[in-house]
Amino acid sequence: MRIEHLKSVLKYNMPDDLRNRIRDVLKNHHSNKDEIDSCLKETRERKSYTIPRKNIPWFPQINKGRCNNCLICYEFCPKQVYGINERDSEVYVKNPYSCVIACTGCVKKCLQDAINFPPKKDFEKYIYYK
Repeated sequence: MRIEHLKSVLKYNMPDDLRNRIRDVLKNHHSNKDEIDSCLKETRERKSYTIPRKNIPWFPQINKGRCNNCLICYEFCPKQVYGINERDSEVYVKNPYSCVIACTGCVKKCLQDAINFPPKKDFEKYIYYK
């Protein structure tokens, strides 16, 4: 998963030094876990957006007809995008703009296929690395 993430960021705009570092790590990824972790940390720190996050409509939508309120998405998301409605104990999107652009980890966790995002390719233009 970590290697796949590094591969995926290569499609974004970034300085040559970061692109070369990622490529070097990918070439030698089988032998150095610390180097992979260090490179992932650097990419997170250097990630930025072309416009303010509040103007980028990237966040999940829950299909209530499919959702069984298992809370997997709520428990999985480290950015606390999801909340639980006190009135009916249903999961809802509480903090939409806390969602990391292009992240769809919760979709993979949802056993009911109840979480949807817009197409990633429509949002790639908003991401770059410093």
